[in-house]
Amino acid sequence: MTVSSVKTFAQTLRMMSLSKDLVEKDDIASKREAYYISKNWEQARFKEQPESDSVMDDIEAMFMVNREQMGFIPEEKGGDVAGKLIVIDKDPDTGKEIRIDCTKMGTGAYSIPSSVEHLKFQKIGSVFI
Repeated sequence: MTVSSVKTFAQTLRMMSLSKDLVEKDDIASKREAYYISKNWEQARFKEQPESDSVMDDIEAMFMVNREQMGFIPEEKGGDVAGKLIVIDKDPDTGKEIRIDCTKMGTGAYSIPSSVEHLKFQKIGSVFI
């Protein structure tokens, strides 16, 4: 084992511990936040965000889960969609299905939340975005 592999192993353990804490607290952190949290990890800190992203990818593959299940999201705000698309969401209070017709957004767009597992999409016409 080399010094660099020991550091990567320590980073992996720290990232797994951070993920465990997030899941236990039903909390989330963006990929960027996880990178900045690592600045407090002394010798195990990441020098660049691509390093932390790579460790996150390895943990995802090792446990065969997606990043969101580990408590990590790509960024605080999800993306936006517009055009010939219906987003099928759920009301957080009632659980009732909500259908959002993105063609009715005028010059705006529907903001996709950071957690998307519950969303469904339906195309309108022959174009699917």
